[in-house]
Amino acid sequence: MNGTRVVTATLVLLLSLTACTAEADPARAGEVMRQADDDGFTGVVLVDVGGEVTVEGMGHEPDARLDIGSLTKQFTAAAVLALEEDGLLSVDDRLGDHLDGLPSDKADLTLHQALTHTTGLPDSLGPDTEPIGRDAYVERVASTPLEREPGEYGYSNVGYSLLAAVVETVTGLTYEEYLRTALFEPAGLHDTGYDGDPYWNLRGNGGLLSTAHDMHRWIRALADGEVAGRDRMLAPHVDEGGGTHYGYGWVLATTGFDTPLVTHNGGDGVSYAELLWFPEDDVVLYLATDSARESDEELATRLAGTLFDTHHVW
Repeated sequence: MNGTRVVTATLVLLLSLTACTAEADPARAGEVMRQADDDGFTGVVLVDVGGEVTVEGMGHEPDARLDIGSLTKQFTAAAVLALEEDGLLSVDDRLGDHLDGLPSDKADLTLHQALTHTTGLPDSLGPDTEPIGRDAYVERVASTPLEREPGEYGYSNVGYSLLAAVVETVTGLTYEEYLRTALFEPAGLHDTGYDGDPYWNLRGNGGLLSTAHDMHRWIRALADGEVAGRDRMLAPHVDEGGGTHYGYGWVLATTGFDTPLVTHNGGDGVSYAELLWFPEDDVVLYLATDSARESDEELATRLAGTLFDTHHVW
């Protein structure tokens, strides 16, 4: 599924609940993690409440590198914004300004539209493991009809792979080389990257491996304003429906107690990862598993509800 974002029934339900007030208590997290362990969860969970950080590995060491799925998209978005800050491109540029061979209906799509899933491009053009290179991938995009009018929201992994291609054509580096030099090393992310050389149905939209500690360092860099274009990344650019908006590589929501929630998840049927960041509450929750079950897609929601001692999280 190319690291596709997963919208759970629990999320839809919680988005509809009424407002309340709540304060997170890290002492409440332990019981949920013990239950997850007893239920057979295999993966890593990180909880940070006000700087009090707990990392638990269940069936893995706490520093295990696991697939983060569509959380990869936030790094692609950050790469584009870093290049914009350096004056090498603009999010208002056309895809055709940086990628050759696109017909006018694709060439005229903007980087902003790719970042916000409003290109009209399909979700996927093939399996993650299909051996397809960058040029052949762009050629496939060129011959693929749009599925909706540009400007209309429709989740598209294809758009993020095209953004990765833009990063490469602008910098002359591979996508991962640029992430490492521009993002990972400055933020202290030493265990984040691809395992091997992924094909283009996956590159840029999913498949990065990371650790709980690296993902926590990344959130701290965002919180401290150390990432170029952070405010634009976290702006609610397009309405997804159901009470959430899409920024650049992030989903934005409002909690039931009227504070912001920054989140994303992703899975491919085997791996699953989810990150919930409550910036005003100074709370970060992250989990990743390489043996995903349907119940694991609700674990972060249950953990958040327990931390805040409420069922009305968002």
